[in-house]
Amino acid sequence: MKKFIALLLLIFVLTATFVACEQPDNDPQSFTMVAPDGAPALAISELMAKNMQFDNTFTYKIVSADDIKNHVVGNMNTHADFALLPVNLASKLIGGGDEYKMIAVVTHGNLYFLSKNETAITAENASAQLKGKSIAVVNLSAVPGLTTKALLTKVGLSYTEDISQHTSENVYLKGINGTEIAASLNSENAVDYVVAPEPAVSTITGKAPVIKKVGALHDVYGRYPQAVLVAKTSIIEKDIDLVKAVVDAMKGATDYVKANTQNAVDAVASHLPEGTTPSFNAVNTTSAVVDGCGINVKTFDNDDLLQQVKTYINDIIAVNANSAQAFPETFFVNINKIK
Repeated sequence: MKKFIALLLLIFVLTATFVACEQPDNDPQSFTMVAPDGAPALAISELMAKNMQFDNTFTYKIVSADDIKNHVVGNMNTHADFALLPVNLASKLIGGGDEYKMIAVVTHGNLYFLSKNETAITAENASAQLKGKSIAVVNLSAVPGLTTKALLTKVGLSYTEDISQHTSENVYLKGINGTEIAASLNSENAVDYVVAPEPAVSTITGKAPVIKKVGALHDVYGRYPQAVLVAKTSIIEKDIDLVKAVVDAMKGATDYVKANTQNAVDAVASHLPEGTTPSFNAVNTTSAVVDGCGINVKTFDNDDLLQQVKTYINDIIAVNANSAQAFPETFFVNINKIK
């Protein structure tokens, strides 16, 4: 009898195991999505404001620009499932394409020239107008500085960060932080131009009307990818419908923020670490500022966007070999071709 009961128990266990293996895995799963504060955070503000879960459990986090790297490298257990990060950082940290794939470009340039007295900068006059001038750049060592240097190289101008080497034939670049924009244009040793991002640009021009927005870097250099969306390779392979749903939900970000400004900025603020002041608030998040952020979620449906990313990466590597890293085309995925 004992042998008979043991046999029945074995049959029951094996049957249950077989049935479990045959059942589709439809149980909700947990996912994390991380973005740096600023325009990338606005790009997912609707998802956070509406607490979109996509039939799973989604946790959203907004972190500082300096902290975003810690969510895609390091301890494997803490890696985000979806992350927005600067394109050059993506190339350096995860460009091998093993753990993550790039699935979209989210922002396409939010850097602008500010000046008190200088002529507007356009693609046609940039070389002549900037020659011999001095430019202060917010975050000279990061994307703003790299893009400025790539722009100057593209229009045929040399530059220096050493004031003693500044001549009428080159451009002097000076690094500043976001609190020094107005002072850089008003001091005794004022520069000719400042390069700064939104919302700082609109905040400064609103407080000091004498300071004007006189050009956009993306109009001179050409559209460039700034923040990109990556997803874990394992999720793309296992649940492409989820990936597509997340991307589709982000595509209306600009219109949502304009129509629901308070909800959008509250959503970002509530997902920041306690005690952190967000870049955007209900006052500085105007329609013009949101447009200036260049939020436009584009997937790699054709070679044009892919080539734009590769060109930009090559251009900033040319000005600083350590700023980015060339990556294989396998790092890019056209999610709309996967069924």
